[in-house]
Amino acid sequence: KSAGSCLDECTANVDPQTSLVLQNTIASECSGMTVIMIAHRISSISNLDIVFVLDHGELVTSLACFSYDWSAWK
Repeated sequence: KSAGSCLDECTANVDPQTSLVLQNTIASECSGMTVIMIAHRISSISNLDIVFVLDHGELVTSLACFSYDWSAWK
């Protein structure tokens, strides 16, 4: 098993049900790994440990997802 993985928009072109299946598969198969996930949908990242938010390539903030109120995110 590798130490990490990078996923670029892996749920961008799928329906919500398939997105959930992918997220669950990633969670189970990548347990204990470092995963870098590039995503634009909040639903794709809301179950991750830490999110780094970039704007035009610059780091804007980092968030601990389990404690963040995603309903306020725009």
